[in-house]
Amino acid sequence: AHAARTRTQGGGSAGVFPQDEVSVLDGIRAELRGRARVVHVPGPRPDGPAPPLDPDTCTDPRSGLPGVLLRMLDADGRELYAERRRGGRLLEPRLVP
Repeated sequence: AHAARTRTQGGGSAGVFPQDEVSVLDGIRAELRGRARVVHVPGPRPDGPAPPLDPDTCTDPRSGLPGVLLRMLDADGRELYAERRRGGRLLEPRLVP
């Protein structure tokens, strides 16, 4: 279900409303049309809020430690700030000078 009904970012007061939206499944099918057969089997329903990130299910790719890597980038993609977090509940990172 997740590939066919892609969840866009945000929700509640952080909701975003993109002008156009393409599901992951439709994007993969469009990209591989004529080159591969794409088979989709629905998974669990994506209704309700996404579960919070926690250290048991996430690994920081830089350190290999439990948690997530938060990166803030400038408009050119240069990293301004990075930190490892143990979970995804803290809503705002510290401000970068």
